[in-house]
Amino acid sequence: MIRLVFNRGVAAVLIAVAISFSAVPARAGGQAEQFVQQVALEVVKAANTGSTAQFRSIMRKHADIPAISKMAVGRHGRGLSDAERKKVQQVVEQMIAKGFAKHASWLRGDGIEVTGSTQGARTVQVSTRIVGGSVDELKWKLVKHGSRFRVIDICVGGLWLSSQMRSKLSSKLKGARGDVLTALAN
Repeated sequence: MIRLVFNRGVAAVLIAVAISFSAVPARAGGQAEQFVQQVALEVVKAANTGSTAQFRSIMRKHADIPAISKMAVGRHGRGLSDAERKKVQQVVEQMIAKGFAKHASWLRGDGIEVTGSTQGARTVQVSTRIVGGSVDELKWKLVKHGSRFRVIDICVGGLWLSSQMRSKLSSKLKGARGDVLTALAN
């Protein structure tokens, strides 16, 4: 009898846990998808004009620049002062905005369609496609800060921005003997 009650209790707890975990991704995915829909439309509009200033404005509004900068410089950013870290963030932000403007033709289109999302342990990845565009898929990696999402990475044409930036900065850092500010100035 005790074993039967125990098994039913364990089963009830497992079902409750499973239901609570299955509800979180659906809710987070829907919010994340709405966020990406809004941001992606802004990106497509900026791409249609090719404006670096518009891309930079979108980044300031929707991207986690400190996290992106930290990923870009890696271990080389550990000893930076707050002022140096802020400078790195400004340079990284400008690099990304210029990169988006340079490759704006990849992001031009008539609209955006969210095709799905995946909930990770700390991030949500949302897949989209540009309606009438030349890129088959854009993937957006998001992190939630408080009640709002922030973009921490984007994949265009199979290339993740963070990987590309880290690779580009890695060779510059080697040439600058690990001095982040010198590497970013070049």
